[in-house]
Amino acid sequence: MAAVLLWFLCATTLTLSSCMGYKHMDLCNGKDEHELLVFKQSINDPLKWLSSWSTEEDCCNWIGVHCDSITGRVSKLDLRCPLGDIQCLEGEINFSLLFKLEFLSFLDLSFNNFKTIHLPPIHSVNFSNLLYLDLSMNYNLHMENLGWLSCLSSIKYLNLSGVFLKNETLWLQQMTMLPSLMELRLSGCSLSGDNLSLGYVNFTSLVVLDVSNNSFHSKVPKWLFNLQHLRSLILGSNSLKGHIPKWMGQYKRLEQLDLSNNLLSGPIPSTFGNLSSLKSLDVSFNYLNGSLPRDIWKLSKLEVLSIGYNSFSGIISELSLTNLSNLKSLSLDSSDFIFDLGSHCA
Repeated sequence: MAAVLLWFLCATTLTLSSCMGYKHMDLCNGKDEHELLVFKQSINDPLKWLSSWSTEEDCCNWIGVHCDSITGRVSKLDLRCPLGDIQCLEGEINFSLLFKLEFLSFLDLSFNNFKTIHLPPIHSVNFSNLLYLDLSMNYNLHMENLGWLSCLSSIKYLNLSGVFLKNETLWLQQMTMLPSLMELRLSGCSLSGDNLSLGYVNFTSLVVLDVSNNSFHSKVPKWLFNLQHLRSLILGSNSLKGHIPKWMGQYKRLEQLDLSNNLLSGPIPSTFGNLSSLKSLDVSFNYLNGSLPRDIWKLSKLEVLSIGYNSFSGIISELSLTNLSNLKSLSLDSSDFIFDLGSHCA
């Protein structure tokens, strides 16, 4: 009897809902919807990529918009242009509008054609919820001042690669104000080495650092010594000069080290044999010389070893290569090594 009554109540409820035209309520928060529509009006969308952004559609279903399933607040805005060489969005990034999305934790505006940024007064903003910010590959975007980054007190991922930062000489000091930062990518930003002489930086959480394709024209910066948690360090194409410092062998957790296409000279330090977690080592296209450290052949996790286009010499034995059981790629171009293949030599 109870089961029949329950069925009747459910059936009646469904029928009444259908007859009276009830529908599922929109998830989207009205305030967030308004701010997104204002943001849409502030930019150029020549391809009509954001055509779904209208009041006729729940904003949580708009392209690039993700909402919390319970609160309906916008938590993620992914407007990375997926069209390769064609940019989807243009104009000005108005952070004064985006910062009003108070629960936004993820913002990706990469691979577009934004040219300027509008910022609110720094003292009036506390955007502590944002964890991920990607503005990379907006090649016409210039930033004169990075002081606004101090508002992003919880940021963990920051990618400004391809953004013109040449006139921001205090970029390193600004970045050290972000103690939660785990991944920092500043490749191809026209950064100079004028201000790399800091003795200490507050990158205690940093795991990935990519500052390749800039114009440091300096020795390997000493402040890198403090980055004990690094797993990926990419310093290629920076006109770095001098010897590779011995302290670079201290990175016990480092999995990728790229020093390629610089002006480095001298030998690879023997301390590199301590990089027990290393999977990829690229020192190609430098002026390095001498023989390779004996312990480098004990790096059993190494998958990629690129040391070509230097002036290395010495003997590489078959046994040495056998020890690198995980090696998938080996580049020795234009070096003067002698290979000892032992009894397997024809």
